[in-house]
Amino acid sequence: MIEQLLHLPVVPGAILLMGITMATGVTIYVLSSRLFVNSRSKDTRRAADYLFRATGILVSLFLSLTFADVVLELNQIETSIEREAVMIEDIYRDLGRYESNRARKAQILLEDYVNAVIDHDWPALANDSLSQEARDIFDQLEYEVLHLEDETEIQGILRGRIISDVDLVSDLRLSRLEQAFAKPPLFLIVVFFGFLTTMVCFGAHQPNRLTLMLLSSYTLLIGLVVYLILAFSDPFQGSTGIDPVSLQFILDQIRQ
Repeated sequence: MIEQLLHLPVVPGAILLMGITMATGVTIYVLSSRLFVNSRSKDTRRAADYLFRATGILVSLFLSLTFADVVLELNQIETSIEREAVMIEDIYRDLGRYESNRARKAQILLEDYVNAVIDHDWPALANDSLSQEARDIFDQLEYEVLHLEDETEIQGILRGRIISDVDLVSDLRLSRLEQAFAKPPLFLIVVFFGFLTTMVCFGAHQPNRLTLMLLSSYTLLIGLVVYLILAFSDPFQGSTGIDPVSLQFILDQIRQ
């Protein structure tokens, strides 16, 4: 269900999850209010309010920690992609300074590889995989780089830098696959049970228009935050996924 939700555009997806959260919250509240109907005393409401505040604070804390965690991971992924783009540009420039037919062939393969990553790897990452086409091109690139022949001291220095950068690009590509396997944080389970507890505690208050309005506002906010957490926890899927902007920019620079 989560994957289908994330494949929706941002606004419909957020509205759908907010609606589910509100419907769940109101249903639990109505059921719990029936349990309190014969024991809705001042002491009962006071005890329920204390528990509601404590649970609400706990839910807010876990939501804040989880949201901060997924945003941090998202920033790290974006930084990794930018680093990969810089490495690719360095490799291309160093190959150009190498001045040999094999180096020129490696430049062409590098351009094809970046294009394959954008056109094939990125759609495949949404399904937690990497494209074979990009892998094949990269294997050819590695072969050409490893078989560069040094005729001058400068070429020897460049060859060492190129091999090192190619290894880093390979590592960064594999790290994207690991990041694509990311699952929703386990803290959301705690948030879910905490949310249900707060709705039960809310039942100590008699249903009326103001209570329902406050309850709906609270549940809608919880639904919106949970949707953002789910969307950011899978960085290559859905309309909130990361785009290969840095790689596209480098590809345009190479083609120029």
